Amino acid sequence: MMMAFSLLKLKHYSIHISSAGMPPIYIYSASNKQVNEINLMGMPLGAMLNFPFRDVQIQVAKDPEFKEVLMDVDGVTETQKKIRLDDYSDYYFRVRSIALDQFKGVWSETIEFTFLEPPRTPPVEAPQMDESQINLRWQDGGQDISYHFQLATDPLFKDIIKDSLTEKPSISFKKPEKSGTYHIRISAIDSQGYEGQFTPAQTFQIKESPLWGLGAIISVIALIIIL
Repeated sequence: MMMAFSLLKLKHYSIHISSAGMPPIYIYSASNKQVNEINLMGMPLGAMLNFPFRDVQIQVAKDPEFKEVLMDVDGVTETQKKIRLDDYSDYYFRVRSIALDQFKGVWSETIEFTFLEPPRTPPVEAPQMDESQINLRWQDGGQDISYHFQLATDPLFKDIIKDSLTEKPSISFKKPEKSGTYHIRISAIDSQGYEGQFTPAQTFQIKESPLWGLGAIISVIALIIIL
């Protein structure tokens, strides 16, 4: 079964038209006494499944009428597209398909979205160490902010040995047993789960216990006495 129809939406002195398998629409302008023809070529609903199209065109604007288009991208062949926005603000986007014969379809419904500013990176104090643990504090990001903590043995954080979340602007953890240089970093997470950038990595060192060296010396002396 197929169905042909035309749909008109009047809003704020503008007309939105969608048509499927219908003849042209004529609009009479009383100001200049002219008739404008709007011909939207489209298949009736149910006529074809998986109607072939060449690619997709995407537009992004800050107004729902798209009077000032910030981004106009065509040639998109995937079902998703990464875009770069310069300002944290409210935006609108719409898409339409482009057929193999380069015919451009009707714009989709306009969708509003908000590009939120990520939580700011909290300044971190220098790590404090005692005999058994490491204590770390950073600036409180405010209400509904949690934090992501990572501890690694390398500056690129490929070998992460501790990865945890906390709601407090501080964390304490057991001092690593192995000697060497360790790297730590923190990021902030807002109430919607949006995570900001990690802080620049801070380092601290765990020195080898002098008891290890003393034990080695005693072992060598004992071996000499035996010999």
